[in-house]
Amino acid sequence: MIEYQRIILADEVRNAALAKALTSVIRKGEPVVADIGSGTGFLSFLASKLGAKECHLYERSELMDLSRALAKENDIKNLHFIQKHSTEVRNPVKADIVISETLGNFALEEGIIETMNDAHRFLKAGGVLIPRSLQ
Repeated sequence: MIEYQRIILADEVRNAALAKALTSVIRKGEPVVADIGSGTGFLSFLASKLGAKECHLYERSELMDLSRALAKENDIKNLHFIQKHSTEVRNPVKADIVISETLGNFALEEGIIETMNDAHRFLKAGGVLIPRSLQ
């Protein structure tokens, strides 16, 4: 699992696209972000750096421990760690931005459609889902 995370963290095109999407919707100090399938926490760390008020990371795997350690080592304090699959969360905190990069090597491999359909429960009215579509 960690080898796969290394590969996606090194994917400059992927990361630039996600950074551009977050940059376009984050206004410093305002948004609450839900990061579904957060893995190492990269997207929440990026959202925090861009000025998110707080980030809620949802990850069921042991990567949550790594994410916590990385956040501590990098002194990122506006994070909330929920070690559950997002579909198991009852009454989630409503977020202005919900992001999920649960694509895998093939677009539908990690259940992105099901994840994003469920992600609407985490979203405030008028909020933003990232990704908005698959092409």
